[in-house]
Amino acid sequence: MDTQHLPTRKPTRLQGHDYSENGAYFVTVCTENRQKILSTVVGGGALDAPTIQLTNVGKIAERYLLSTNNIESVSIDRYVIMPDHIHFIVFIKKNPDNGTSKAPSPTMFQQKR
Repeated sequence: MDTQHLPTRKPTRLQGHDYSENGAYFVTVCTENRQKILSTVVGGGALDAPTIQLTNVGKIAERYLLSTNNIESVSIDRYVIMPDHIHFIVFIKKNPDNGTSKAPSPTMFQQKR
């Protein structure tokens, strides 16, 4: 991938925030080159809301997304799989009795310093 021609993106993370801390986080994951490989939008007549029909790739993505619920202290609350991206809300809830076994997750801005 030629990264020289990509637009410069502004940081979307809160500077100095530890994203491994308890909280709810809204996440968007896009397919490479925004390829429409995850689902198709069907229906949506005059009175009907459209629905999402997952492709085989979308079904695999959904299976792995939901398997995240098997990770201690992590759960997916809501998600939607669109043709070229996935939105989901992930909850991080540490058990204070277990201590912290993982290092804090620095923001991308912090990693560059």
